[in-house]
Amino acid sequence: MMKMQTILIFLSAVMFVSCGEKSLQKYLVEKQDDPGFLKMDVSPSLLQGKESKMSKESEEALKSIKKINVIAYPVKEGNQEDFILEKTEIESILSDNRYQELTRIKNQEWSLNVSYTGTDTKIDEVIVYGVDDSRGFALFRLLGNNLKPGQLSSIIQAVSQGDIDLSGITGLEEIFR
Repeated sequence: MMKMQTILIFLSAVMFVSCGEKSLQKYLVEKQDDPGFLKMDVSPSLLQGKESKMSKESEEALKSIKKINVIAYPVKEGNQEDFILEKTEIESILSDNRYQELTRIKNQEWSLNVSYTGTDTKIDEVIVYGVDDSRGFALFRLLGNNLKPGQLSSIIQAVSQGDIDLSGITGLEEIFR
């Protein structure tokens, strides 16, 4: 009888710990119907519109992205406490060892972190998390399909040069107004 109780306690503890582990995917699903968040799922093909000036290399790289999830939490009158809780939860999730940091940019008003999951040769997802304590935060999650680091660099370069057509993503500019 004592062994059975010990086994049940052990199994309960294991289940509690594994159910308590938070992933970015779980977080996004939980927030799907939360009215405090702005949410958008973007097909990468929308970024290859008529106004796109991407190179063939960047176009191929973009084809290695399956889906882009965007979630934002703008700071509004009366939600500062909730903002801090949500920001803390996301930062706790992103501090997990499975998220490998690529870069971090910070100034006095805002910060931007770019992380990824996967290996050095195959990236599963890229997470871009930007936060401004007076305006809110936004998180972009790019799900890869055999995305290679060189392709990611090509996409980042295309974005920084304005070569990607963002006209198909209406509402994105409204996130922090």
